[in-house]
Amino acid sequence: MLGFVMVDADEWSSQEMFQLIHLVKGAGGWGLDRETVVGLPGAHGSELVRSFCFYDEQQLVFTAGEDGCVKAWRPGS
Repeated sequence: MLGFVMVDADEWSSQEMFQLIHLVKGAGGWGLDRETVVGLPGAHGSELVRSFCFYDEQQLVFTAGEDGCVKAWRPGS
């Protein structure tokens, strides 16, 4: 099973960066796979990202922020 944890820029970082971190289930339970972090630089500026959605067929990530915008991202492009 695979999932994602979203981390928005906050006290952890001085960057305006939205990060998706793989959540994996192993023998010892759930954990974060920090080797496969997907970063979306700039994201929604200083506004929080409130939700995200994957569109696997097109390898897109959509984000919605408190700035009232929905943005489409193609990580790695």
